[in-house]
Amino acid sequence: MCIGFIKLGKPGDRYKLIVLNNRDEDLNRETSKLDWNDQKTILGGTDQADECKGTWLAINKNGKIGMLLSITQPKNQKMTNCPSRGQICHQYLNTNNSHLFFETLLKNSQIFNGFQFVGIERNEKTGEYSEVLSLANKYVEDVEVIRNYDSIQVYSNSPTNIPFKKVLRGENIFEECLADSENMETFEIFENLVEQVAKNKTRHLPDSQIQLQTGYSETMYAPLSSIFVEFPSGLEYGTRCHTVIIIDKFDKVTVFERRRENGKWLDEMKEFEIYE
Repeated sequence: MCIGFIKLGKPGDRYKLIVLNNRDEDLNRETSKLDWNDQKTILGGTDQADECKGTWLAINKNGKIGMLLSITQPKNQKMTNCPSRGQICHQYLNTNNSHLFFETLLKNSQIFNGFQFVGIERNEKTGEYSEVLSLANKYVEDVEVIRNYDSIQVYSNSPTNIPFKKVLRGENIFEECLADSENMETFEIFENLVEQVAKNKTRHLPDSQIQLQTGYSETMYAPLSSIFVEFPSGLEYGTRCHTVIIIDKFDKVTVFERRRENGKWLDEMKEFEIYE
């Protein structure tokens, strides 16, 4: 389970783009903190347990962002010995041809277990962030690239046309939280998003879509119905990382990470200017 929130700014706004992501995963899965790759071209966390050393969210020097979410499937429907989905973000961020990338991903989509990939990049002519591209490979009639121009968007572990209830409610909470973002500094935006949105533990029940995709009873899937996922003690799975990416009108990028490590929450922050 994961969830990602996106706000596309209007021309002239103080912030061109604001992204919030919650990563839900095994709490003990080996993961590296937010940092640049060896080539200093891609910034993100690294799933060290993944064979490809992949990521769930990253941004490159050009301000291009890739976000990977799983599409939840019952365990008996998951394939074994299939390629890691963790490589998808890096492939997107390393290519100069996003159209070809999505064409190839669409063609190869069925070799992976369930995923939803979200790509965000600047308009080459205007320098603004005006659209988001996404592709989901399960629970859809046809696998296709979807273009979304809405100012507020939320993505989680089901295709966009059959959202979980927490996605619908989360969209409103996210929008309300950023209603005064023009008058907020970046750290204030980060703290507000984490406290008001990312850590929201309200359960949205019942949710027939989560039930369909997990095969669980309501009692079992209930913890997955909230934005912040937390299971009773003894089950080491849940929300373990909050990431906020903010790009201002001068193309200054600020990335905040708050991650759970050995039971403690630790912060990381990186800043850079988009390289043309």
